[in-house]
Amino acid sequence: MDGAGALTAIAVLLTSSTVTVLGLSQLPGPVRATDAGTAFLAVMLLAIGLGFLGRVGVLATAGIVAALQLLFWWFAPWSARAYADAVGLVVRDYIDGVPVTPALVPFCLLPVAGLIALLHRVPVVAGGLAGLVITLCAPLQRMWLYDAPSPR
Repeated sequence: MDGAGALTAIAVLLTSSTVTVLGLSQLPGPVRATDAGTAFLAVMLLAIGLGFLGRVGVLATAGIVAALQLLFWWFAPWSARAYADAVGLVVRDYIDGVPVTPALVPFCLLPVAGLIALLHRVPVVAGGLAGLVITLCAPLQRMWLYDAPSPR
């Protein structure tokens, strides 16, 4: 597999596997386990992009994720409606106007990828800070998308 194919595969994996962390939602703790799980998943996959093509790889992976996220923002509502119409059901997804899958992907991935690229020589620090940024930005993303109350 060439570099572009590998980065695209990593980006697709990151975009589509964020739904797997929803299983962590029942875990108690001071930090939402889904936020921490998403941060772990995103940092791990961005680090794989870094391993394939260095700093360009991590930035390209985040860029491909952002493009997929934009595409899914349009595609998910259309596909939910098309499926519901095809099987004669009411639309259950997208009732609040926010498509679920692209909303699970952290919006801050491009700056986080820049942080990882900048600190690539100290990977433990880069990964820790990247995970912290994603986890801290997750409540802000929910507030923005869903008009949710601010975290306490």
